[in-house]
Amino acid sequence: MPGREIRFPGDFINRKAEQEIFDNLVLSNDDAPLLVIKDKRGTGKSTLLEMLHYKCKYTVGCAVGSVQLDTPEINSPFVFIERLRESIGINQTFEQFDRFNEARVGKVASVFSSGPPLSVHGIVAAGQAAFSGASTEIIGAQVNYYGGGEWSSNQEEQARRRCIKAFFDDLKSTYDQTQLVILLDSYDRCTVDLKSWVIDEFVRTLCFVNNRPQKLLMVLAGRDLPDFMGLLQDRYVKLVRSSCPLSGWKKEHVNDFLRVHGYDNLNDTEVNIVWEKIQNGFSIQQALLLAEALVGG
Repeated sequence: MPGREIRFPGDFINRKAEQEIFDNLVLSNDDAPLLVIKDKRGTGKSTLLEMLHYKCKYTVGCAVGSVQLDTPEINSPFVFIERLRESIGINQTFEQFDRFNEARVGKVASVFSSGPPLSVHGIVAAGQAAFSGASTEIIGAQVNYYGGGEWSSNQEEQARRRCIKAFFDDLKSTYDQTQLVILLDSYDRCTVDLKSWVIDEFVRTLCFVNNRPQKLLMVLAGRDLPDFMGLLQDRYVKLVRSSCPLSGWKKEHVNDFLRVHGYDNLNDTEVNIVWEKIQNGFSIQQALLLAEALVGG
């Protein structure tokens, strides 16, 4: 059976526009914290995120982490955070999270205690003890404490919550000055509970609040994404960049879009017609139908 033809990211609709938007964000020419990539299946979203990951690591030289949200094992906020931490790499600093997670794995309950260190007091019953020698002095006793018994499910849950808080604290303290890019793919296919948490707790806390990490950029991709425009209203323009709707496209993006689909014979006036329609809300499919009509007539 012949091999399937390899399609590079540049051959996918809308990919160059998104790369340019990303470049502006990661190079700090634009300070919006969130780029959303919404498109139907098979249009190269995952391939694009792989390219962005490579660009961060080898071209820009900034820290980057990525998570495929439809992975079955990622079924809770903690597992998501743990997987993201692993993806970012051990050469990046997450001092608090690493300390608490190491204690969680080792079931060291004292690390998660908010009270004072354990203190043990008591007396020694020496009624039956025998002492000898010219001078006998009892200095003290050694007590070995090995923890509070079996690690309970409640302790595990509390430890996981503390690890998540530590991760957020590390992000806000470290990546307010040092650049980090987080790439989240297949949002629409993650579990229902995680889907809500990712938006309400993760994206909102790191992108939409006043004390967000200033050097953190997040990319969220999927076939179906939340209505950030409705959620943020007048703050949307400042905080979110998107190529869907396509109103953010420049004329050169429309030129590239038409060329990829075989409409590179349109003149400047016709390209401008397509661009203006896109600014007024035309979808990709509507733009292609318009281009076909212009070619025919």
